[in-house]
Amino acid sequence: MQVYLLTVEGIADANEGRFRLTPRVLLRNLPNTIIIPMPEDPLELRLPDERLLQARVASFGIDAWRDAEGNLLIDTDPANPELSLTITGIEWSDILPGTEIWLLEPKFHAGGKPS
Repeated sequence: MQVYLLTVEGIADANEGRFRLTPRVLLRNLPNTIIIPMPEDPLELRLPDERLLQARVASFGIDAWRDAEGNLLIDTDPANPELSLTITGIEWSDILPGTEIWLLEPKFHAGGKPS
C-alpha cells in the first residue's frame, strides 16, 4: 500500500541536491498508525504529464530551531503540526507543480492498520 503525502506547489529550499517541498504535510492527514518516514525511504513522484519518477526522503519532520535563550521554537500549531518533506535523488527540473508525492513502502506500528 502506498501513502499519498502531498501535491507539489513549489520548492521552499534547495541545497546540494536536496529539495524542501511545499506545501507542508499536516500530521493529521497521515494514517494514524504510520511510522514517520525516515531518510532514504523510497518515494514515487507522479508528474502531471503522467511520468513516474523515483526519489528518496532526505528528511521529514517539524521545522524547529533554538532562540538565543535556548528555547525550542516551531512555526506550526503544536496541536496540528505541519511536517516539511525534503527529497533527494531527483533533479530540480523534474519537480513540477502538480506532482504528487507518494511514500512507496510505508511502515506501520505493529498491530496497527492504515486508517
